[in-house]
Amino acid sequence: MDQKKKVGNYLLVEKIGQGQFGAVYKGVLIDNQKEAFAIKCILKSKLEGNAILNRLFQTEMSVMSKIKHPNIMHLETFMETNHNYYLVMQYCNNGDLETYLKRMGRLSEDEAVYFLMQIMNGFQVLHSNKIMHRDVKLANIFLNDDQVVIGDFGFAKQGVDVTRTKLGTPITMAPELLNSDGGSYTSKTDLWSIGVCFYQILFGKTPFEAKSYDELKQKVKTQSGKNLTFLKDVVISKECKDLLISLLQFDPIKRIEWKNFFNHPLFELHSKKKSNGFPDITQSMFERQNEEKVKNEFSKNKITVINNPDLIQPEQMVPEVVNRNNTQEEAIPQNICYDETANLNESFKVIRARYCHEKKKIIFMMYAVRKVRNLAKQKNLYGDLINEFMYLACILLKKGLTMNTDIIRSLSTKENIYNLKDFSSFCSTEEAQKIKKNFDEDDKIYKTFSQQMNSKIKEEISSNEYKQRTSYYNDLERPNIQELDEILIRTFKFTKSKLNQIKIMDPNYSELISGMVNLYFSIFSEEKLFFEKNGLSFEWRTFENDLRPDNLKNIYNNIII
Repeated sequence: MDQKKKVGNYLLVEKIGQGQFGAVYKGVLIDNQKEAFAIKCILKSKLEGNAILNRLFQTEMSVMSKIKHPNIMHLETFMETNHNYYLVMQYCNNGDLETYLKRMGRLSEDEAVYFLMQIMNGFQVLHSNKIMHRDVKLANIFLNDDQVVIGDFGFAKQGVDVTRTKLGTPITMAPELLNSDGGSYTSKTDLWSIGVCFYQILFGKTPFEAKSYDELKQKVKTQSGKNLTFLKDVVISKECKDLLISLLQFDPIKRIEWKNFFNHPLFELHSKKKSNGFPDITQSMFERQNEEKVKNEFSKNKITVINNPDLIQPEQMVPEVVNRNNTQEEAIPQNICYDETANLNESFKVIRARYCHEKKKIIFMMYAVRKVRNLAKQKNLYGDLINEFMYLACILLKKGLTMNTDIIRSLSTKENIYNLKDFSSFCSTEEAQKIKKNFDEDDKIYKTFSQQMNSKIKEEISSNEYKQRTSYYNDLERPNIQELDEILIRTFKFTKSKLNQIKIMDPNYSELISGMVNLYFSIFSEEKLFFEKNGLSFEWRTFENDLRPDNLKNIYNNIII
């Protein structure tokens, strides 16, 4: 749809997705354009003559209209025209989890557990309504602010025990489905799929990577359970590993039961866990506004959950009739206007994403500072170059602090430093103040870090020139970032040329390369860690994958300044 159009009382204003049976649009009510909706268009021609698809479609309508819960996608209105069905649903401002993770990168264990608890709360509601999903995947899980919403019930089955139609997505499909020839499987198939999704959220990749269906079946059999592999450079708790192993058991009989899932020690661990103080680059959001509600519901579910929910067999299930509005679709009449300023959701989403990106960028710099500062402690390896390392760490720290201060000022004074649409309106919101508070808290941590670093300068740096320059820039309230970058570039080039003359043995070499590569990207953060360039958004997951240990040497050797 290139042109906006009117369907019933709704305006379809922007295409936001495409599926096998039609497209998804962002829409608004004609009379109240402040709230956005996701409107799925289903082509009738795609369903005609196919009894199975028709039944699944009716099941989806029945499920989504029947259940109204924060973690389940609800059908607000069902419309029918001559050629299409239109499903009006909740609009999730952060999109689906697959796209979200691609943009944000893998999430911290704490945040992953927060999302997992909501998925589990949603499934408790599905089970209480005798529903099994059977196509759980990141693309079918949506995010509205910090609220997880389970959607896409086209393949949901109103029953369990015996089912004869293999449906779902192979990469998250349970072994009993992958190897099914029409046999039986239970609600434990969803436990497996949830485990795969949880693994993806934590590690940014699937647990079983395969190029063919047969290879996937083989890896699922041989690399699951106790043979499950974990990325060495991603630290997770032993409780988290245990839960993943319990969820991803090849034999469904050995797979964790639902009650044990809800009562697993991992959730107790995170109910008591406190931040270690230093900002975490894997945190993807500033605030969890629904955290108290999520925890309260999860606590109740721990008591009421049952292992084998009494689900109805699909052959006995008759989907409830959903009220539908017969209407027409047409071009928007001239007397009806779409007010782009009425709904600020999309603008606010971009602003939120931009500030989250900048936060991650600064945290990345601070990680680089720590890595380079550790190199400065190793005089026996690098000799007088420890002066350069310490100087680089101090100047980069000042750059990060300055960027953080600029962000705080922009939210306080409404100075639109990133030229973002509707920024002034956003600054008047409570959310903007909470984001500012988040950066304020980081500022205190970074300043403490800076004080600790500067207290070591006199005893660790022998170069008077470096001592004077560091002292000068630290005394400046707001140094010029371009000037700091020029110093960093000059010192980085000198250091790299000197390092080329030193033979460093492993494992020290990998530590050095990691520090220098992180430093390089921090120096050229504006260019390398862009928010958006040539229509493309920066993907933290791709960047993180590029910085894997086996690729760092190649990156370092190809650095040309």
